[in-house]
Amino acid sequence: MESILYSRISENRDGRFLLSTTILEEDGIKRVQKKAVNKEAENHLNKIYDNYLMLNKQYASSDVSICKCVKHSDSLEFDYCAGYSLEHLIDEQLKKGDVKTGLQIIEEFFEMMRESSCKTDRAEVDTKIFQSVKQFKLDECYLHLNIDAIFSNVFVVEDQYLMIDYEWVMDSPVPLKYFYYRCILWFLNDNKNRVEQLKLDLFHYFGFTKKELVMYGNMENDFQCYVRGSKVPLWQINANLNHWKLPFEDYIRYENRLKEKCQLKVYYDYGNGYSEKNSMIIVDKIFNEKASVKLPIPEKCVSIRIDVAKYPCLLAIDHIIKVTDRYELKEIKVSEIATNGNVLNNDILVFHTDEPHMYIELLPCDNEIVMDISLNELSVNHAQKLSFVWENLEDMKRQLKECGDLKEIQKQYIDELNNLCKEKDEYAKKLEKLCVEKDSYANSLIELCSQKDDDYRKIEVTHLNIAENAECLRKELQSNAIQIHNLESELQKIKHSFWFRLLMKIKKLVGRG
Repeated sequence: MESILYSRISENRDGRFLLSTTILEEDGIKRVQKKAVNKEAENHLNKIYDNYLMLNKQYASSDVSICKCVKHSDSLEFDYCAGYSLEHLIDEQLKKGDVKTGLQIIEEFFEMMRESSCKTDRAEVDTKIFQSVKQFKLDECYLHLNIDAIFSNVFVVEDQYLMIDYEWVMDSPVPLKYFYYRCILWFLNDNKNRVEQLKLDLFHYFGFTKKELVMYGNMENDFQCYVRGSKVPLWQINANLNHWKLPFEDYIRYENRLKEKCQLKVYYDYGNGYSEKNSMIIVDKIFNEKASVKLPIPEKCVSIRIDVAKYPCLLAIDHIIKVTDRYELKEIKVSEIATNGNVLNNDILVFHTDEPHMYIELLPCDNEIVMDISLNELSVNHAQKLSFVWENLEDMKRQLKECGDLKEIQKQYIDELNNLCKEKDEYAKKLEKLCVEKDSYANSLIELCSQKDDDYRKIEVTHLNIAENAECLRKELQSNAIQIHNLESELQKIKHSFWFRLLMKIKKLVGRG
């Protein structure tokens, strides 16, 4: 049996675009049904189906798929998508504090839309819808652009972008940057917490100039007027009725406070000091409330002075961030800001003067300063008492710190004494070792001396033996010399004998002499 899970009529639209949207479920399968509420809206319903056919062809070879649409005699039926939208995926990253990945998701989607859409040199925007473009020159226009493919209407399914809504596909050229503008605008408007989570200006990050913001803001207003016709949305009626709805006493108090010039004013220093000529009112009325403030930084500005208010006050600073020309975020610590107030607890300033102000030094790359502040008025007496109490508390902290420093010095001395005792023990061990080595060397010397004496005695005995041997040899040589002399004498006698001469003559005769 078929059941209705959800149904709504877009009643804040002109009759030409009045549709009903119903989510149906049958046998566990969900589908979305759209119908024309009146005869006048049937053309718009048929146009949605034509958009489906046209976009299917346009994105056939891209990473974009179009939610399936089936046409019936009186309605259109779409597949129900249960995946995660780009909006959800970006929010998941912002909740984790990963702004970089969130921005990367947006950049990749924008790049895909730029590559997959049909660029044209024509610039004949439909002035029936966008009446204000007559006064602007448009750049980089695209045909058949689905300007309602904002982050909440695009899902990521199996690594593809799935467009679930293609009700507003422009037949005439539309600037691609206007589509980017709509994506960012509705993303920020749907959840105010996203501005705080991002901690940067998305329009500034994606390169929108002031002129473009004015132009695309006017185009969006034209588009909303075209869709609504003569109808006024309920939220606008409420805003108009309740804007100045205040109790009489509060109204009187509010008016009196406005007369006191409750303004946040910035003075710019270009190297020649501060002057009224180089100043700007950033927030016209700021009194006992929170405010998100963006301070533009002109070129060649070296520092700024921020006049917070014109009365003694307590200023709580959630954060102050510098945005560089490369869109880098640099947080400024409150304790590092020069001011005529007293810093409490690292993020609160107390001013007991009618001219509270603070100074911030700048670098050439600084492009903008973003800060979230809460301002509360104080009487001079209360501001002075609060500062006095805080200064006494700071004195106590300093005294405690000094005690802590003395304890730290004492600990250092104790550590040094312990180190000296350790060194003394090490030297004692080394001396003991040297004494042992000395005794060892002494014993070795005694042994060497004993060996020397033995060797000396052995040398003396050897010397005596050599002397005795030499004497024996001398006597033996003398005996041999006498024997040789005697032999030579005997030989001479033989040579001079008769028989020897006779023998020699016989040898000559026989040829042997």
